[in-house]
Amino acid sequence: MRAVSVTLPEGLAQQTELLVTRGEYVSLAEVLRTALRLLLAVEEKAPPELIMFSKKPLGEIEEGLRDAGHNSQFVESVVAGLGKSSIYKKS
Repeated sequence: MRAVSVTLPEGLAQQTELLVTRGEYVSLAEVLRTALRLLLAVEEKAPPELIMFSKKPLGEIEEGLRDAGHNSQFVESVVAGLGKSSIYKKS
């Protein structure tokens, strides 16, 4: 991933922070990534893999990463991060 810097109007910054505070997203970055995916989908300029998301069990993702040859530290980090994301967050 590439890091970028974004300046937001105060009202928009407060609204996005509220989404994180309420626990709907784990970070501002996650809010912005989701918003950009939706924008690209609406504009019909996103590749299908960015538009269509199919939630897979974390165990399946972990197995796939291990099968692909990734080391344990990387696999555990990815799975832990996904587990904290809003899509996998336990309700």
